[in-house]
Amino acid sequence: METNFGVKSHEAVASRGQLHRYDPSGGLKSYTVYGAYNHQLSRSWGLNAALGLKNLAGSARNSPLVERKTSLYGSVGIGYSF
Repeated sequence: METNFGVKSHEAVASRGQLHRYDPSGGLKSYTVYGAYNHQLSRSWGLNAALGLKNLAGSARNSPLVERKTSLYGSVGIGYSF
């Protein structure tokens, strides 16, 4: 949590008032809800897709480094099996 969401004193000073010192505690960083879809195009080829929503929680959510507390993500891919 400290590595990704913490702000040390020297970093806060270097930001010229944009950030304040922040020491996050441990705990749950985020939770995610997603759906996945797989479609077999042929015996060997398949199409994969996923769509999800990730929401920061606890100390991560309150960090001054965080611009968006919730994010949407997706992916599409193809696979070959032999």
